[in-house]
Amino acid sequence: PVFTHESLALEGAAPPSVTDGFRSAADELEAYPTLLYDGAFADRVEQAQPRMTASQSDYGAEVARQSAVDFQRLGGLDAVDWTMSGEIGGNLPCRTFTGGDCTMAITRDGAFPAWFRNARAVGDSRIDPAQAVENARVFLAAEGFAELQPCWYDTSGGRCTVLFAAAQDGVLCYPDQIKLTVALDTGAVVGFDATPYWMNHTERTLPTPAISEADARARLSSRLIPPADAAPLVVIPTAGGSEAVCYEFACTGVRGERVLVYLDAADGRERSILIAVSSAQGTFVR
Repeated sequence: PVFTHESLALEGAAPPSVTDGFRSAADELEAYPTLLYDGAFADRVEQAQPRMTASQSDYGAEVARQSAVDFQRLGGLDAVDWTMSGEIGGNLPCRTFTGGDCTMAITRDGAFPAWFRNARAVGDSRIDPAQAVENARVFLAAEGFAELQPCWYDTSGGRCTVLFAAAQDGVLCYPDQIKLTVALDTGAVVGFDATPYWMNHTERTLPTPAISEADARARLSSRLIPPADAAPLVVIPTAGGSEAVCYEFACTGVRGERVLVYLDAADGRERSILIAVSSAQGTFVR
C-alpha cells in the first residue's frame, strides 16, 4: 500500500479498543487489524510549532552527532560512522547525518532523534509480524519511550511498520506518534520517525467527559452499525489547530465498509469520520 498525508491505510477487520494495549505481541496481533494511522491527522499535527523542543537549546553539531551514536548504541543497531551531511529547516529544524546506508536527523534544539532510515535491501522474510511488533516495542523501550503503546501495524515489501502513540490516564493521544519499521529478514529496526512526537507531546489537562459513552453512541447515525465493545477515549487534532478528546467508534456501514467515527466527549458532536475505500493500491480512508 501507499501511504500519504491524505490517507489512512487499512486492511483487515475494524479495530478494537486501542487502549487495551497488547497483552503480548503474539496474542494480540490476530485481534488487531493491519492499520497504519499515518495521514488522516498527520498533516495537521506537523503544521504546528514543536512543543517538546521549544524550550531547548542548540547544543551544536558535535552533540547532535553524539546523539546519533547513542541512538544506534541504545537500540542495538550496527555501529555507524556518522558524518554531518546537512541541515533541515521548517517547524522542526534538524541536522542530518549519514553513514553507509543510513541517514539520521537530529533536532537542532535539544539534540533529539527525529528520524532514522536504513536504506539497505531487505531479503526474504524470516520473522512474523508478531515478532516485529515485539522487536519494535523493545527498541523503543531501550531508547527511552517505554510508555508508548503500539496501536496498529502494516506489512509491505518485507518490512513491518508499527505505529506507537503516547497515552495519558488511559487516553490514547494520536498526535504523539512514533513510527518504527522493522525488516522481516533480520528483525532489525530500519526506520524510525518521531517527528510527530517531538512536535506534539506534552502533559495535557484532559477534561472529564461531559457526556457518557452511551450518550455518544446514541448520536451515531442509524446507517452505521456501532461496535459491540465500548468506545475508547482518544485525543485527536482538530481542523482549527487545537485538540479534542473524543470517543472513537469503529463502526460498520450499510454496505459493510469500515467507518471510524470520532464524537467529541464534551458535547457529542462529530469531529471526524474516516471511511475505508478500496483501490488498486490498497484500502484507504477519506
